[in-house]
Amino acid sequence: MNIENVFHSYPLEQLKGFGNIACLSRKLCTMPQEKVLHEFYSKLKEDQKKEPREELDREPNYQLALKEEALSVLLNKSPNFAHNKEGIQKQMPDEDEWLLRRGFLYRSTKKGDIKALQKTVSSFFHQECKCAVNVLYPKGGYRYWHTNKYNANGWVMFLVHTQGTEQSFFRYIHPDTKELVTCYDTPACVNFFHLNANNLLWHCIAADETNRWSQGFFVPSNWQGYIEINDC
Repeated sequence: MNIENVFHSYPLEQLKGFGNIACLSRKLCTMPQEKVLHEFYSKLKEDQKKEPREELDREPNYQLALKEEALSVLLNKSPNFAHNKEGIQKQMPDEDEWLLRRGFLYRSTKKGDIKALQKTVSSFFHQECKCAVNVLYPKGGYRYWHTNKYNANGWVMFLVHTQGTEQSFFRYIHPDTKELVTCYDTPACVNFFHLNANNLLWHCIAADETNRWSQGFFVPSNWQGYIEINDC
């Protein structure tokens, strides 16, 4: 599998037919209340003891990271299980509620504006595209090395918004070449990458110097047939 068949990134404003998608996506780029951010940064200090940010700059301990990912999914605990502000475990937040996860904040994938975005994305690709995530990485937040082996398969699309250029990134290890590749974010970009439980794509995210909003959707395998680039 060539590197081009693993990850693709496009400037959002250059994609034909993405006007409504872009507007709805930007509408979701809001900040939580100060109280929530305070809780997030308090939790982040504890999270860093278990999954240090520095470990994103090198290959992970594959066996240990995969074991942690499997346990997280099976036990429905952080990072794949959210906690509300009272610390009560809860799988799905209310429409305007932010839930704490390990290194980022999670919001509903089924209610409110995200539902309108999901319908618009589905209309663009002419089939249902379920929403996978609706998250915010506050400045300094990150997602540790993981594979999505246990909860996703196929192509996914992420609408990414930041407040700066090259201040956050998506990093992955090519499943065949084992090359460590860093893809820095622009203020508005669309990322596509392929998940395969039999050929793992190890990846991580960091928002070192900016807030990073991200909405992810499962898209059809022929998604490239729908993508056209506007002439600059």
